[in-house]
Amino acid sequence: MKRIVISIVMIAIIACNGGNSSNSEHGHEHGHGGVPEGTSVVLSPSQMSALNLTLDSLHHLPLGDVLRLTGVIKVPPQSQAEVTVPIEGTIQSINVSEGDFVTKGQTLVQISNPSIVQLQQDYLESKSKLIYDEAEFKRQEELSIENVNSKKILQQAESNLNSGKARLSSLEKQLQLLGINASGLNENSMSTTIAIKAPISGTVSHISASIGSRSNFGLPLMKILDNSYAVLELFVFEQYLSDVKEGQAVNFTLTSNESVQYSAVVTKVGNSFEDGSKAVKVRAEIQGSKSGLIDLMNVNAFVSKTATKVTCVQNSAIVNYQGNDFIFIFSESAQHDLLHSGHEHEDEHEHESEVGHAHDEEHNEEPTEEPVAGSLAFTKIPIKKGVSSGGYTQITPLTDLPGDARIVVNGAFYVLAALTNRGEAHSH
Repeated sequence: MKRIVISIVMIAIIACNGGNSSNSEHGHEHGHGGVPEGTSVVLSPSQMSALNLTLDSLHHLPLGDVLRLTGVIKVPPQSQAEVTVPIEGTIQSINVSEGDFVTKGQTLVQISNPSIVQLQQDYLESKSKLIYDEAEFKRQEELSIENVNSKKILQQAESNLNSGKARLSSLEKQLQLLGINASGLNENSMSTTIAIKAPISGTVSHISASIGSRSNFGLPLMKILDNSYAVLELFVFEQYLSDVKEGQAVNFTLTSNESVQYSAVVTKVGNSFEDGSKAVKVRAEIQGSKSGLIDLMNVNAFVSKTATKVTCVQNSAIVNYQGNDFIFIFSESAQHDLLHSGHEHEDEHEHESEVGHAHDEEHNEEPTEEPVAGSLAFTKIPIKKGVSSGGYTQITPLTDLPGDARIVVNGAFYVLAALTNRGEAHSH
C-alpha cells in the first residue's frame, strides 16, 4: 500500500486566565522555514502520477465585471498558403508529413515531367541561336554601312535578334517559375525533376498527394498554416457592442479544453454585421504563447469591462472541507522541512518520552518513515473566496504564502482526500 506521510503543525494556545500548564508543557511549535501554518501531506512520485497533479501560478485578472462572448481562432490569409504545382507531372517524392513544421524555401515535393527536360533544351537552343542572331545582325549592320546589302536584309536580321531575345527571356521566366536556375544551366546540368518548395514557414496540413500520383496544374497538394500569427475573432451582438472597445483585456479558453487560459487585447471592432446577423466581428491580438491554438478552434471569451485586477486561481484549485475553503500549494523552499520534519524532531520526542512515559502510552503514534525519493510535500492553505468568472475565482489567502508558491490545480480534491483519510487514521 502506498504510504502518505503527514506533518501536522501544532500551536499551543494559552487562555487569558493562564490556561492549564500541564497542557502547555507538551505543546510543540515546529517552525518549517517560513511555511504558512497549515497541514501538509507528502505524496510519492507514483501517487502524483496516478492523481495527474498539475501546478499553476497565482493569476491577477479583472474578474469583477465581464462580458461573455463566443469566437474562433483565426489565422489571417497572409499566414496560410496552399501549395500548388506550376506544371503537370508525376509525384516522385513527398518529403514532409502532416503536422511537420517547415521553413520558407524548404523542399516539400519532387515532380517529374518530360516537358521539364524539353523546356531546358529549348532554353539552351534559344540561347545558342541568340548568339548567332547577334553576330548576324552586327555583320549585316556593317554591310549596310558599306551599302553592300539592302535595308530589308538588315531589318530581317534585327527582327530575328529581337525575337530571339524575347523567346529566351520567356523561357528563362518559365524555368524560374519551376525553380530552375537558368543562368547556370548547360547541357550537363539539366534536371529531370523540379522541387516544389514551401512559400511560407508554418505547419503542414491536409496533404492530398501520394507518390506516383498525377499532379494537375493549380490543384493544391497540401496546406501550410503559420499559427504564430493567429488572432482571436469574437462575435458581439448589437446590444453589447457599446461595452467593447479597443485596448480591452480578453481572457479566453478553448471549448475543447477549458483548463488552459489564454489572454488577448481587443485591437479592432467591426462596423458591419456578419452575414445578415446581428453580430459584429471583433478582432483581438493574442498575448504570450499560442501553443495549442489551431485555425477555426471555437473559444469562450470574457471581455473585461474594468481594468481592476484581483488575485485568483482556477476553480479546480479550490476545495471545500467542513464548510471552509482551501487551496494546496507547493513550495520548493519548504520541501526539506516538510519532508523531514518527523526525523528532525526525533530527539525531542525521545526526551518527552522519558519525562512522561504514561502520556506516550496513551498516544502511541506510528513512527514516520523517510519519504520515497522524488516525493513532494503540499501544504493546505485556508482562503476566502471572492467573485468568479471565466473559470477563475478571486481568493484571499488567510495566511501568508511563500514567494515561490505554486498552486495545485488538477488533483486538488484527491490531495485533500489523501490528507483527511490519513488524518482520521491517526486521530486519538
